[in-house]
Amino acid sequence: MGKAHCIKVRSSDSKNKKFLSTSPKSLTILKKKNEEAAISNLLKELKSTVPALHSTPESDVTSLDIIQQAIFYIHDLWTALEDDEDAAMSGFDLKKHIKNLKSPKAVC
Repeated sequence: MGKAHCIKVRSSDSKNKKFLSTSPKSLTILKKKNEEAAISNLLKELKSTVPALHSTPESDVTSLDIIQQAIFYIHDLWTALEDDEDAAMSGFDLKKHIKNLKSPKAVC
């Protein structure tokens, strides 16, 4: 087993110093809780960046759902980027095309 860590605790009387030891098991539990909190925060941040999950309540989404949707979103971004690069190589101007789609059409 590991060595116990000592924590100094001062009482109101400075002559009486008490030492409490923290067991390695307690330290492991604290470390695990900190890691779980960090992972939870990272998953919340990831959920907020994936558009498909914006309107989904937190209680309805598992960690696996968040990771899967993030993978799908990254794949979609890569595909869009590749399509944009292919279009640029063929002389197709995607920005101009999108602008034309947004502008109102003239009615004759």
